[in-house]
Amino acid sequence: MLVVVLYAMIVVPGTPAVRATVLFLAFGIARLVQRRTAHLQLLALCAMGILIAEPQELSSAGFQLSFVTVAGLIIGAQPMATFLTGLVEDEHDRVARSFRPPGFWGSLGLEMRNFLINGLAMSLVAWLVSMPLILIHFQQVNLWGLLAGLILLPLVAVVLIGGLLKILLTLIMPGLAVQWATIASAPLSLLKHVVHGLAHLPGAELVAIQPSPLWVAAGYALLLLPLLPWAWPTVKRYSRCSPVMAVLVICLPAILGTGHPDSVAEARVTLLSIGAGQIGIIELPNHDVFLVDDGSTTVTDPLHRCLAPYLQTRGIRTIQAIFLSHPDYDHISAAAATAQMFHASHVYINPVFREQSLGNTTATLMLRQLSYAHIPIEITYRGQHIPLSSDATIDVLWPPDHRHFTTTNNAGLVLKLTYHGRSALFPADIQTPTEEELLSDKTPLHADVLIAPHHGSAEVSTSAFIAAVHPSIVLSSNAKRLSRKQHEFDRETTNLPVYRTSSYGAVTVHIGPTGELTTETFLHPTP
Repeated sequence: MLVVVLYAMIVVPGTPAVRATVLFLAFGIARLVQRRTAHLQLLALCAMGILIAEPQELSSAGFQLSFVTVAGLIIGAQPMATFLTGLVEDEHDRVARSFRPPGFWGSLGLEMRNFLINGLAMSLVAWLVSMPLILIHFQQVNLWGLLAGLILLPLVAVVLIGGLLKILLTLIMPGLAVQWATIASAPLSLLKHVVHGLAHLPGAELVAIQPSPLWVAAGYALLLLPLLPWAWPTVKRYSRCSPVMAVLVICLPAILGTGHPDSVAEARVTLLSIGAGQIGIIELPNHDVFLVDDGSTTVTDPLHRCLAPYLQTRGIRTIQAIFLSHPDYDHISAAAATAQMFHASHVYINPVFREQSLGNTTATLMLRQLSYAHIPIEITYRGQHIPLSSDATIDVLWPPDHRHFTTTNNAGLVLKLTYHGRSALFPADIQTPTEEELLSDKTPLHADVLIAPHHGSAEVSTSAFIAAVHPSIVLSSNAKRLSRKQHEFDRETTNLPVYRTSSYGAVTVHIGPTGELTTETFLHPTP
């Protein structure tokens, strides 16, 4: 119990950790005072305690998955193990063993068989009871979930034991802390590689339609049928087949809804809500995807916490290219990992990107990682015309080649996306000098959608710049707390619809096949 409390103090607090800690402590107290434990009652009391403290947890995916899965294991793991055992042996085998106990090797084989059967039973029950909730919350299904559970169970056990031993041995011999950490990290590294491999199997991330509550209730009802005390032997025998029907009911939404979620021939421009930073996503009707910047200073690991879930929900497994406007952390922090995870074909940078990366640890490391991964890095500059598809192009409006810049912001790539007569302008973090030069050169800035420069911050030249762009819609990626310049930008654009991710969450502009524009926001803030 002391070890569990220590573990709970170390891990990040969350519903699964709280649930596991409270249940284990309750079970331990019951053993200490020699009282019987009712597992479902302990689970119910734990759920009630969490909901009294945090009522909003009831609707969270973590709470529902944690408690429903554990409840399913409590109710169904043993009956499932008994059923699976009955498939490989009958009553006569058990009676024979009672008269002639097996020897050492026979007992060892029997223990291994029971271990595999119990593991399969737990994995199967956990997969069955969690899948409806996964479909509801994430609209995805993993065809390899059951196999993954069996493969990962022993690895996870080894990792947890290694982590515990590392803590204990470090307390005993702190001088060898580095060696203990190195040894403990070996199985963790193996686990990460196995998870990565399983995640990239065909069918590991199938997009599914969201099932209705009635459909989910039908799936759970079929799972519970074999557990009911049927009085009629025939009904009891055939009720054992209901879990097979439950699998079909649960998987049917995935079978019907696999593939790319959109069949409409439209392009999408999306700004994700990642606080202080920018991740712009361009999706074309042929399902090619391009990123404009990829980083954040306020969201740790924006790839796994925001970008990857979004792309997976959209059924996207590869990215054609990433445009990195300039080497500031809030625009590049996740770029290398994204390029590797989603197999980007190219990364585009401005002509002075490498020069301005000198002394910038994040940018230097990113360039090195891209080089090690053999992902081509291409320099792009003013005047280049990059075709994305037969209907979509990107024009590079800034910076010129062979120019020295004193700041990273004013050297940022200014990109103009054109699709079916509509356009979107990505001006990075440019400030007054660049805005004024673009205006004086009469650069064709006009665009229907403007991604607000410098996260929607006003400069001396901003009013003239916005007038030259003349957008119908303005999007801005920014943190919740607005700066003085950002408030000033809002005052200068009161006549335009401005969608800040801090208020609207992720914002998507749909460009239809005939050029019509519609805007979709993840949040709907009240006036």
